[in-house]
Amino acid sequence: TQPANAFGAMATPEFLLNIDEISLHHSRLMKVDSYNAYRKRFALDEHRSFEDVTTDTRVLAELKTIYASVDHIEFYVGLMVEQV
Repeated sequence: TQPANAFGAMATPEFLLNIDEISLHHSRLMKVDSYNAYRKRFALDEHRSFEDVTTDTRVLAELKTIYASVDHIEFYVGLMVEQV
């Protein structure tokens, strides 16, 4: 179980995973820019490495498996995984 206010990487309850999948699918269809592109657009420093995004080792491993570069992290994914 998790607190009701849990938000972030690997915190989506199983019954809502399809919402994450649909959101990611739609962002790809709409050609939403990468997470770093949005960071740059809003005058935030771009992430230079996966470790800039998160220190969670499980999340880091997944990101490195899925994305060739930190610049390829999709917007929706970046919102979910970035530690702030």
